[in-house]
Amino acid sequence: MAAVRDLLRKVNKKKETALHVAARNGRSLGVVKAILSKEDPHFTYSANDSGETPLCLAVDNTCTNIVAELLNNPNSQSLEYGGPDDDTVLHMAVERWDTEVVRMLLEKQVVWQKKKVVMDGLHFHLAAYEGSSSMAATLLDKDKSIASINDDTEKFTAVHMAALQGFKHAMNEIIC
Repeated sequence: MAAVRDLLRKVNKKKETALHVAARNGRSLGVVKAILSKEDPHFTYSANDSGETPLCLAVDNTCTNIVAELLNNPNSQSLEYGGPDDDTVLHMAVERWDTEVVRMLLEKQVVWQKKKVVMDGLHFHLAAYEGSSSMAATLLDKDKSIASINDDTEKFTAVHMAALQGFKHAMNEIIC
């Protein structure tokens, strides 16, 4: 058993473990399950040399089933939720218009660097700016107060962002 754990914890040139590689590959759900549940359930899988955690890689590659497994595993508290450039997996999911993953992350109220991932206005502004009314609705379901948050530079709200881009449906979602 110790030899198996050592092998699973071994890193490649990119400082990735087998879980990193499996999380990036949408066909590797069985491998992810085996690593997390049987083989090495209590090990903390940190970021690779690009700052990507296994959860980050699964979100980045829209591997929804693997994201679900990582989050729903009883040992998921040993996962890290950050991403490259101080990004969060929540921001990445919003960027990819992946409302299912956003819902999962918000339900779990994931922890990132020992702090709760807070929905700041940036996530909501991004959804409005890109015209995703379903994403705006998903984020508003969690916290209606984000609709009134201004950005740091122009003092725009999400309504400003949707109006700027001409996204009527996103704007309607915000104001209704």
